[in-house]
Amino acid sequence: MRFATRSPTNDVLLVTREILLYGENPRAVHDFESAIQAGSAVIWPHFFLAHLSPTGGQFERCRTLAERALKMEGSDAIRSQLAEWLAIAQSELGYPAELVRESFDRAIRLDPTNERARRNLSAYEAATRPLPTVSYETRDRSAIRISGLSERRGRPAA
Repeated sequence: MRFATRSPTNDVLLVTREILLYGENPRAVHDFESAIQAGSAVIWPHFFLAHLSPTGGQFERCRTLAERALKMEGSDAIRSQLAEWLAIAQSELGYPAELVRESFDRAIRLDPTNERARRNLSAYEAATRPLPTVSYETRDRSAIRISGLSERRGRPAA
């Protein structure tokens, strides 16, 4: 890691250090931020920061990072995760259901083995499904007639 300290603005070195430190050292996030500020054209800083954003409730930031990263070169598996995070961010930001579903569908098309995207789409669909018409239990006509007659017998006619 001595190379990263000799060239603190080299985005490839910053990204490599970040991947090694991710989840272990808070400095890692700073490295990805620095890489993006330096104009990094690689997908990784956007990918990792997009991952962190929804867990901190930063859905707009996640959306922006994911949209940018999806325009960059990367494997279908990585791009699938980005599309999934984009869908989650869009959902939390109140985007129309069609756009959210489109992003989930994109995630699944990019990587058909992304079962988490399928589960998240199902969870989204369940949460946004209109409430079914409730079928209330009612009494039939003869039961109502009997109740009415019983009540009527117990009271004097007016």
